[in-house]
Amino acid sequence: MDTDRQFDAIYLNKVLYHATREQRRQSLETQQRVLRSGGFALHSFWHGNYDEEMYGLHFAYYNEEQLRVIAEL
Repeated sequence: MDTDRQFDAIYLNKVLYHATREQRRQSLETQQRVLRSGGFALHSFWHGNYDEEMYGLHFAYYNEEQLRVIAEL
């Protein structure tokens, strides 16, 4: 996301599971940069602990512990 704007909230519904784990990390760092102080981000993830490719799409699954570590970014 190439913007100088700031946001009160960010909502992604089952978007980041198509990103690689590195792309997810980069996206969350960017979101943290553009989120106003006191703002919040809502994301949904598919449960699991693996990555797969189907029909040319990437899928990354996360378990609860992985999401806790991600949330500490």
